Amino acid sequence: MAYPEHERSISSGYFAAEQETSSAYRITFLDLTVEDFEALDGDVQRQANKQFEKLKRSPRLGEDLGHKMGVDLAGYRALHFYRN
Repeated sequence: MAYPEHERSISSGYFAAEQETSSAYRITFLDLTVEDFEALDGDVQRQANKQFEKLKRSPRLGEDLGHKMGVDLAGYRALHFYRN
């Protein structure tokens, strides 16, 4: 799926996804995110990495957050990958 020019880069407070090819994105973590990710258990990291691979192919994956409790989260998405 091709996105218009303004949709080729997706970011949040934790990571950024930039389109590398017509069908794949590159996910880049912010420094704080790398520290948090490395602190996770290895099993949780593996499950997260599977979801990141999905995000590379489909960055619109996940639940659209919209407006929550008076905060505009339109454009942000939640993707859950681990249950304890």
